[in-house]
Amino acid sequence: MGQAPRVIALEYPIERQYRNFITTQRKTHE
Repeated sequence: MGQAPRVIALEYPIERQYRNFITTQRKTHE
């Protein structure tokens, strides 16, 4: 149980940045 919060804390912000990156790429291509 001690590792679960760490994984979420690391992966969740990365996922947000990844989606934001994809959105930026789409806007650039359009």
